[in-house]
Amino acid sequence: MCLRLFIYLADVAKGSGERLLSFAWLAYDVLAVVKQHNIISDENYDPPTSPVLDILGSRLDSFYLENLEKIETLMGELSETKTQLYRYLRYYPGLERIFYVVVSWARRNQLLNECIRAEHMCMMLTLFATGRILGSTSIMPPVLDTLSAATVEEDDIVKPTTEQYINMLVLFYEYMASRYFKKLTQLSFAELGCSSVFLRGQWVPIHEAAVDTYYNLVLNLDLEGLLGQDVLSTNGSCRECEPFTIELPGLFCFES
Repeated sequence: MCLRLFIYLADVAKGSGERLLSFAWLAYDVLAVVKQHNIISDENYDPPTSPVLDILGSRLDSFYLENLEKIETLMGELSETKTQLYRYLRYYPGLERIFYVVVSWARRNQLLNECIRAEHMCMMLTLFATGRILGSTSIMPPVLDTLSAATVEEDDIVKPTTEQYINMLVLFYEYMASRYFKKLTQLSFAELGCSSVFLRGQWVPIHEAAVDTYYNLVLNLDLEGLLGQDVLSTNGSCRECEPFTIELPGLFCFES
């Protein structure tokens, strides 16, 4: 069946005069898809993890230890706010660390003021992680449960792993750097027990800072914008990526 398809497409291309693809390239494209499908279907297949998550995860361990007292202070401040943040801090151990990363990033970028406070940044992350902010589910399915005022049984809550927390953090910056976030008409925190409402334009500085931080992180593996410290080697132009292969037809050669 595949051979008939190859012959048919080759005849069509030859008759039209458009020699955009050769027969060999078409065959290799189809075989590559079949090979990919077989690899993924293998029960023993272990997909490689993102180098960004690996590098960020190893750096966050020391970052948390260096800022342990500040994290505890922030946790106490958030628990005293008249919002539902204290519930999430109670039921999701480790969430306070992610909150601190976001708040410290906002402070370094001078994003906090009389209107935008630390708890607002944490509530934005909570709305994103629970899928309650427009466009968030297009980037990541909800990781945290929606904790209402009703009694919550701790045994019913699935707590994210460390890897899921790190992935949530990176995707949160992807969301803040996206058009979904930039084009919001308003941002209400009423679902978290806060009466604050941001109108369009108030979060533009957050969006602009997130664009710079997110793309430096995923394209350059630059953690300095996120964590505020120079964690790269002196030779910042050298980046290590996962090895990959490109399959070429056997008769393909370069002409000097």
